[in-house]
Amino acid sequence: MKFAILDAGYYTEDNIRELFENKISFITRLKSNLVVYKDLVREHLGSLESKENLVEYNGRYVYLKCVPIKLNDYSAYAYVGLDIERKSSESRKTFQRAKDKKMDTSQVFDTIASQGVFIIVSSRRIAAAKLLPLYYTRQQIEQIFDIGKNYADLLPLRVQTEETFRGHLLLTFIATVVLKHLQDALLKTAFNPISVFLNLRNQKCKVFADKIVTHEPFKKANDIYKLFKIKWPVVIPSKQ
Repeated sequence: MKFAILDAGYYTEDNIRELFENKISFITRLKSNLVVYKDLVREHLGSLESKENLVEYNGRYVYLKCVPIKLNDYSAYAYVGLDIERKSSESRKTFQRAKDKKMDTSQVFDTIASQGVFIIVSSRRIAAAKLLPLYYTRQQIEQIFDIGKNYADLLPLRVQTEETFRGHLLLTFIATVVLKHLQDALLKTAFNPISVFLNLRNQKCKVFADKIVTHEPFKKANDIYKLFKIKWPVVIPSKQ
């Protein structure tokens, strides 16, 4: 299954037409100020909260309803969604500031009615359980680029030739992959990639003429070794 996964800002009539005409499958989110968004919410929000529309994604639950629609005279599908946790959080904030803003109950009702609502459109029909994992692949890609830019020195480019440029991209990509693996492995720990290297650089040793003897690692370094199943050598023979 191949899709162009677009940010909501790229949704325009011209862009959608180009995608359809070039037979490029796509998935994107609609902005709430669009007429098509408002029409879909008005028509389907009332019937959204039902058992058959409930979907689990990454530990959260959302209501998701698939609706056939027309985009620029092309057949497509809209997925009207309601993020339960997000709606609860946003509604709580509305209740807290309602008194300060002197909102009456009618205004409060109108405000919370659309909270937590989102709409994703696709040129092809997708199973509801697969829609959100597919769409949020975009966030994972953005995270990879963020790691590359901020931690692996992807930018700024200081190269003069294409060959150097290709070499630079390869090295930064390798570094990014290593950092991403480190991040994933450290998610449920007190460490992050930077603190791992800061702690491990304090591993000491004594250098003799014929060997190097490592010191017993301190607790944090030892915890990191265990986490990554690293066995440090007690004695390293020196090269003659």
